[in-house]
Amino acid sequence: MLAMALLSALMHTAFMLIYTGWGSALVSGAVLRKQNDKQGFNVISSFNTLLQSVS
Repeated sequence: MLAMALLSALMHTAFMLIYTGWGSALVSGAVLRKQNDKQGFNVISSFNTLLQSVS
């Protein structure tokens, strides 16, 4: 019973981290695209590279 609750909490935490991570990435990407900032583009492309290396 305790193991199930622990697993559920862990899954929920992981999901929230992934969800908020993607949300903030999308928001920052939209903001940086709006500003048309070259440095921002570098941040986004490095983030995409990181994602590709992980998956």
